[in-house]
Amino acid sequence: MYLVASMTVATGLLLWMEHLVAPEGLQRDGIQTIGPVATALETARPIEPGNWDEIVISYRDRVPGDPAVALAVPGRPYPYHFVIQPTGKIHTLPTWQDQRFDAVAATAEPRAIHVCLSGQPGQSEISPEQWDALVSMLRQLRVRCQLPTKAVRLDPQSDPQYRSDVSQQAYRLRQMLLAADIID
Repeated sequence: MYLVASMTVATGLLLWMEHLVAPEGLQRDGIQTIGPVATALETARPIEPGNWDEIVISYRDRVPGDPAVALAVPGRPYPYHFVIQPTGKIHTLPTWQDQRFDAVAATAEPRAIHVCLSGQPGQSEISPEQWDALVSMLRQLRVRCQLPTKAVRLDPQSDPQYRSDVSQQAYRLRQMLLAADIID
């Protein structure tokens, strides 16, 4: 009896982790993470499953002030759909709200959702708030966009596997994503 119950619980946990579907109201140390992510994912147009192929995570040492202003370049689309600050605050840019594929000016990945983690100068770690926001966002995006589990990758410009001159935080981000089995 106990064996069957423990196997059922273990199977449920594995299925939950495999698909990274977070239950409503998921909290870490009393911090609500689902609500802010759900708000950030609101769009002017409906999210249509099949429109997106993957999620690309980038790391920038710093995105000053309001990302919508700091990243604006006249005549060019925003380079990201979302920016997550070290505090865990998520900034949603117009490219996501309008469901535009052209987040990257070069359009190398026209059907990719681009998420940028903004670094914190002088720190070598990703903050727990930023990590929680990122993982919660990835879970919600996968569910809403019906993306497979392995549809997440690190941008080569932020990946120490491709560049040796990335910051400690970018290096740590890669380690954390690998350890959490979010990327290969």
